Amino acid sequence: HFHSGAPASRREVELLGEWLNSVLADNIENNENPLDIVTNAQHWFSVAFNELVRQVSITCAERGRLFACIWKRNQDLFQKLIKRPNYIPRKRIYIKMSQRSNSIFEN
Repeated sequence: HFHSGAPASRREVELLGEWLNSVLADNIENNENPLDIVTNAQHWFSVAFNELVRQVSITCAERGRLFACIWKRNQDLFQKLIKRPNYIPRKRIYIKMSQRSNSIFEN
């Protein structure tokens, strides 16, 4: 698990990124339904982002609150988007995205 009371070390951040890459890849490989892929990915993004917010908040509470606010607004917008009747994500879009970058740390 990622939780500790100390600011995150570089290695902890790398481990979080590796974990996120792994669960996202498994999600794409193990799901056929595009909506399930997106819903599951949003869950894993939330887990990772909440951990980053916690880590940042240890050093700067205001920055952590701003990150949390931005993420909540992003999630709210995403939920509105997927509730639109004509929104049908395509699995190939997510496969292309994963092929572009095998790691969230690549530029």
